[in-house]
Amino acid sequence: MDKIGRPRKLIAYDSFTNLKAESHGDRVPYRLIRPRTMLYAAIFTLVASVMLYGLLTKAVLEVNVVPDRNPLFVEVSGGGIRNGYTVRILNKKHGEHKFAISVTGLKDASLSYVGIEAGEPPVAVKSDDVRAVKVYVTVPGEEAAQMPSTANIAFIVHDTADGTETTRHTNFRGPGKQ
Repeated sequence: MDKIGRPRKLIAYDSFTNLKAESHGDRVPYRLIRPRTMLYAAIFTLVASVMLYGLLTKAVLEVNVVPDRNPLFVEVSGGGIRNGYTVRILNKKHGEHKFAISVTGLKDASLSYVGIEAGEPPVAVKSDDVRAVKVYVTVPGEEAAQMPSTANIAFIVHDTADGTETTRHTNFRGPGKQ
C-alpha cells in the first residue's frame, strides 16, 4: 500500500473481533491453543495411532489353501482316499524363508508334494513373493472306510527359521461310510 500511496491495512485478512478491537485501540492476544487446534491434534493422534497399530500387527505371512474342485477325491489302490490342494504362501518377511507344511485332523494321513522330492528341504519362498505348492493328502484304506463324506482338516505352515506357525482350515472329501 505504501507504493501506491494508500493507507496501510486497507486490504487485510482479519476477523471481525480483531477489527473491532483495533478500532478501539485494543489488541486481541494471539492464542496458540484453541479448540480447533486441540481438535486437529486429537484427530492427528488418532490417525497416527491407528496407522502405528496396523504397522505393528500386520501379518508377515499369508497362507491360502485351495482344494481341487475336479475331482473332489480320488480312490487310490488299497482303498485309500486322496485329495489335492494348492497351498499358496506369501512371504512378507525380509529375506528368503523356508516353510514346512503339515496337516492335522485326520488319523494316519500322509502329505506328499508335487515337484518336491522327499529328501529335499522344506518349501523356500523369497521375500515379498508368493509360492504355490501342489500337495496331496492321502488317507489309508482302514481310516477312509470309517470317515464321513466331509472331514475338517487344518494345514499348518511352520517357519523353520523363527518357529511361527500359520493354520488354515479346509475340508477333506471322501465317499462317506458305505
